[in-house]
Formats: sequence, structure tokens, C-alpha cells
Amino acid sequence: MAKFKPLPPLEELQKVLSYDPETGVFVWASKPSRKTVVGSVAGSIDSSTGYRRIRLKDVMWYAHRIAWYMQTGEDPRAFTVDHINRDRSDNRIQNLRLATRPQQNLNTAIHSDNTSGFRGVTFHKPNKRWQARLGINGKFKSLGLYDTREEAAAVYREAAMAHYGEFVGDLT
Repeated sequence: MAKFKPLPPLEELQKVLSYDPETGVFVWASKPSRKTVVGSVAGSIDSSTGYRRIRLKDVMWYAHRIAWYMQTGEDPRAFTVDHINRDRSDNRIQNLRLATRPQQNLNTAIHSDNTSGFRGVTFHKPNKRWQARLGINGKFKSLGLYDTREEAAAVYREAAMAHYGEFVGDLT
């Protein structure tokens, strides 16, 4: 499980931030620093990660984690907060869900070096067939060899859905 530092107390966050769950936007409700303008959008998008981060008392916090905390009252400390639509700046509560790291890793775009066009499917050169493999607990489980990549993809999808459920997302 992921380990994140505890968020500031909920009451403290509610004093300085206002969160709109419909839009996912945070605005400053009060002035935590001299430069803060009350009513302005809080935080900024990190250019290297795409996540909105908000600075409070010289500590940067991810906005999606604050959004989850402010809406549920639950600090998501042991979990990641996954963006369902993969847009890291979309912090609407309907777009957020708690996930383990393996679950969140499934909700990513297919790798650019993927040659099959399907997640979990590779070409097995010795047998000249398509292999389906599913990662479980840091290890790959072979799901067999198939004549077509589509067959292998169908087997992978079924196994992934059985093991990870809603987190599987788009497999192509």
C-alpha cells in the first residue's frame, strides 16, 4: 500500500479552502499568506506531473487528495486517489476513487512501445504465437498462448476484470 503523509486537519483546510465538487475547483476562502488573493483559484498545475498542487504552510499537497478528504472526511493516507478519466487536473469528486497502487497502474494509457495494440498481450517469438499475461502482486501470470492477438486480448480482459474489476478501464 502507498504511504502518504497525513493531510492537515480537516477544519484547517475548510478555513482556508473552498472546494466545489461539481467543478473540482479550489478557491482560497481566507489568506494563509500575504500573496494569497481570497476568491482566486488555489494552487497550480505541476508541469512535470500534470497534477494540481496547493501550498499550505510551505508544504505542497495534491489537490485530488484534499478533495477526497474534504468530501468524505476520510484522509486517504494508505491509498492513492485515482482519476477515473486519467485527466490529472480533473478533481471533480465523481472523477476520483480510492485505489491501491496496482489498481491505479491499470488506469494508464497503453505504452508507446506496445506492438500488439492490447494491454497484457505480447508476441512470443519461440512459439510464434500471442501470449496473454496478467500482473498480480508484482509477478506475471501467464494466461496462455493464442493464434491471434485478439484471442489473447479477450483472455487477458476476462482475467483482468475478474481480478481488478472496475479499475481495468480501456485495454487498447
